[in-house]
Amino acid sequence: MITREQIYTMLILRRRKGTVFSNLPTDLIKEISDYGQNPNSAIAKVLTHAAYARQEDVKALLEMLDQNPSLLLEAGNVQTPGGDEVRRVTIYEFLLGAGDDELAGIVQSYFAKIDNGEQEMIRQYERYRPHIESMLTQKPYDLSPLIELIKKATPEQVTALLNKDMTGDNELCKALSQFRKDWAPRVLTKPCMHYNYASLQHAFERPRQFK
Repeated sequence: MITREQIYTMLILRRRKGTVFSNLPTDLIKEISDYGQNPNSAIAKVLTHAAYARQEDVKALLEMLDQNPSLLLEAGNVQTPGGDEVRRVTIYEFLLGAGDDELAGIVQSYFAKIDNGEQEMIRQYERYRPHIESMLTQKPYDLSPLIELIKKATPEQVTALLNKDMTGDNELCKALSQFRKDWAPRVLTKPCMHYNYASLQHAFERPRQFK
């Protein structure tokens, strides 16, 4: 699958008269950009290893890069363990978005094995740099209102929710329904961090409110 940068290049060339792309319909460019999403392709497999990053996944990922470091130039779609689908992403970009600094640093060393690898690494990193830096100012998802509703819930309401009965006409059911919508799996098509780490920290701290 071609990368975002290659798609943008085609769209720019399409606006220029006298190029091979100038007469291409936008729909055809879209079809070209989606070509190659074979789940059995090498890029699909290596991205899955990057997403799960278990010990055996890391070993398999590095073996694939040893055999073919040019995989760093390819893009594909991958689903995270949390259910989000990240589209048209390279291996290095995925690891940056996942916040996996350790594995990203290891993968980064493989750019030295391909022509113009350092420049390509910088290009990929720059797409994610603003999002990495913004992690320091991320605002967490506020769980306090939901926790307060849970604390005030009746035994009957709690039992219903434990039985996955969300039909109750009460504030707790409404709040939980909204929470599920807010945290439902997403399709990520632009560079971004895959998780809000401030929300994760906030979630670890909130259980103290139950005491």
